[in-house]
Parts: sequence; C-alpha cells; structure tokens
Amino acid sequence: MGNETKSELKKTLGKWDLLAIGFGAIIGWGWLSMGGFWISAAGSAGACAAFAIVGVMMCCIGLAFCELTSAMPKAGGVMNYTWKAFGPKTSFFSAWMMCLGYVAMTAWEGIATVAAVDFLFPMESSVVLYSVAGYDVSPVSLAVALTAAVFMFIITLRGINTLSKFSNISIIIMVIIVAVFAVTAFFKGNTQNLQPAFKDGFSGVLSICLMCALFLGGFDTIPQAAEETNLPRKSIGNILLGSIILAIIWYFITILATAMSIPAAEAGSATLAAGSAMNVIFGNPIAGKILVISGILGILTSWVSLYIGATRLLYSMARVGMLPSSFAKLHPKYNTPYIATYVVGATTFIAPFLGRQALQWLSNAGGWAINFGLGMAALSFLVLRFKAPQMERPYKVPCGKAVGVAAVCMSFTLVVICFPGVSPFSLVWPYEAVIVLGWLAVGIALFALSCSSGRFSQVDLNIKKVMEDTDQ
Repeated sequence: MGNETKSELKKTLGKWDLLAIGFGAIIGWGWLSMGGFWISAAGSAGACAAFAIVGVMMCCIGLAFCELTSAMPKAGGVMNYTWKAFGPKTSFFSAWMMCLGYVAMTAWEGIATVAAVDFLFPMESSVVLYSVAGYDVSPVSLAVALTAAVFMFIITLRGINTLSKFSNISIIIMVIIVAVFAVTAFFKGNTQNLQPAFKDGFSGVLSICLMCALFLGGFDTIPQAAEETNLPRKSIGNILLGSIILAIIWYFITILATAMSIPAAEAGSATLAAGSAMNVIFGNPIAGKILVISGILGILTSWVSLYIGATRLLYSMARVGMLPSSFAKLHPKYNTPYIATYVVGATTFIAPFLGRQALQWLSNAGGWAINFGLGMAALSFLVLRFKAPQMERPYKVPCGKAVGVAAVCMSFTLVVICFPGVSPFSLVWPYEAVIVLGWLAVGIALFALSCSSGRFSQVDLNIKKVMEDTDQ
C-alpha cells in the first residue's frame, strides 16, 4: 500500500460547515417541487402534521447516529457501527447498500436540475434524440444535466473546503430568499387558503408519511464528514440533531407560506407550487423565478452532501480492505478520494441519458437503500447498548434503549413496505427492483473478490486500527 493510500483526510471543517452539509442534504429540492402535492394530499395542517410525526421518528434515528458518531467519529458511518455490533461481513453489506443510496441520489440530482432550469427557461426543443418510459430525451436537457454534472464533479474533486464554502454560501442565500417569501406570505396571504386544514383526516396524513421520511433523510452524510472536522466529538452529535430540527422547521415554514398564498387546488396542480405562490404573493413572475433559483441552490447543496457521503464511504471501505485499494487513494493536491470521485461522478454523467422517469427510479431505489442503511445503524445502536455498555460515548442518548427500539421499528417498517407487492409504495419491477438487485450482485462479486485475494481477512484488524486513531 503506497503513501498515497496511507494519507489521511484533513480536519478542516468547523461547526457551521458541518451543519450546512447536514441541513443542505435534508432540505434539497423537495420543499419546492413537492409542497403542492403534500398540501393537496393531506391539507396544510395535515402536511405539517406528517412532517411532525416523521420528524419525531427521524429524531430517534438521528439520536442513534449522534451517539454512534461521537463514539466512532471516522468516515464510514454505518460501516463502522455495524462492524462494532455485528462484525465485518454484515458491515460490508450494510455499507454497500448505503453506498447505493448515496450514488443513486447523487445521480438523481443531475436530472432534477433539468426540471428546475426548465421552470426558469422552458426548454422547448424540436429535436428528440430518443424516448425512455414515455419521456423524451433532447439535446438541450442533456446539455443542462451534463453541465451541472461537470460543475459538481470539479468542485467535489477540489476538496472538502471548496465544497463546504459553496454549501455555506448557498444555504445563506436560500435562507434569505425563503425568509422574505415566508414573511410576505404570512402578512399578505389569506388564511382561508389554509382550508382544508386536514384532507381525509388521519389517512391523508399517513398517505404522505413515507415520502416525508425520504425528504427528511440526509443527516447521515454528517458521519461521513466527521473525520474531516476539528470539533469535540460530542459537538458532532449536537450538530447532527440540530440539522434535523432545523429542516423540520424549514418544511413547516415553506408549506404554510405556500398554503397561505394560493388555494390548495391550485397548489396541487402547480408544477412548482412554492414558485407559483411567490408569483401570486408578490404579483410578479420574476419573484417565483428567484425562489426557484434558491431551489436550484437546494439541489446543489444536497448534491454536495451526497457526493461527500458516497465518496467518503467508498474511501472508508477501501482503506480497510473491503473494496479495491484504489478507492482509498487521495489526490496529491486536493487530498480527496479521487478514484471514488471519478466513479461517483460517472453515474452523474450516465443518469441524464435515462430520461426524466429515472428521477422516480433513482429516488425510490436510493431511498430504500438509505432506509436500509439507517435501519442497520439504528439496530447497531440498540445492540451495542447491550453488547458494549462500557463503550465510550461522549454523546449518550437518554433512555437509549427505548429510543433504539423506536428507531429500529421506524426504519425497518419503511424498508418492508417498499418490498415489491407489499404496498402501493413498493419498488417498481423491473426498473427500481433491478437497480437494487443489480447493485447487490456487484457487491457480492466484490465481496468474493476481496475474500479470494485475502484482503477481507484483514478487515477486522484494519478497522480496529482506524478506530484506535480516534482523537480522545
């Protein structure tokens, strides 16, 4: 193993950098693209209630991550936790499925950028290259997606400092624009538009809970960046939990501001309801475009965080022997895992050629994989409370066993109801199910390769060495 592989990630992130990574990963684009659907499906208060219910559940999972991340503040996250609880084999497959979530959602962001830009500048193209699942792929849409992919690849390759600065600036701009929208809506909006507060009662609330869980994910990118922070271990847990709470508040504000600005029926039929609401409340179509620009920044901030999650997890798996050692090589100038960045970047270049329908395929397959990874982390948290009660926990969750049970039940409920044929939210065959099964097949092949080469026999010792390096 060369010096390049032995290089370490640099500790350069402060608390605001880490908070921006977690918060940016959670809020993303969903508040702008899906807000109208949530209001029309559950009512204004019902949509907020759904986020409150799922938010409590996500806080339970987040608390599990707080404790585990403070105990094992190394890149790898779920890989480290499941290794400690169950051993290297379970750790490999848990981390590999989590990788699918990050990689799929990273690829998703490029296609989402096309939809956002289309709202600002309608891309009417008479040239259609081909169609996928009923959606046309045009040269213009490909150009937009690939340009965004190139931009994100370059700033990701340049290192965590570039990523964090970009994320910080984007978050500040987003907060200012949305604050102006919310304050104006609360003063000029019509409270009659909030009716119906609850549509179809509790069933309406439940109908969007699974989707809320997907849009409250992303905080798990913080553990992937934990090794690059210069913060006390306990602070990392506080920042992780804070990112979840701030995101819940963000969804409340944007949902209510949208609902007060336009009637529920209009919100439900709008392509980007918050953008339409901004147009109405300011009486100027430029206002909506400004809000959509903040939504594009949301796409980019979540893209940044997912890139960090994907590349740091691949790097972590490689440096302990689970994956080929090339994934652990760090760039000589930027100190980033550049081979991992090339591989993840390749998916962002391929995805746009699958057409806009791939948004659904990638979000559902990636969302399922992330929920599985969250479930395994929550289960590890619970098991370690019994298996390793004396483990140092700088951030120790009160009533930890009860919190662990709640986190495990919530996570695996979401996993099970997404199995094909189980519920209306099941993974669609063949597209979404094949993505998951194909990724699993590649994982099995890599696992077999690692075992046959003898690398996997060293995984347990290698992870122990990494953990021994943890700052006290």
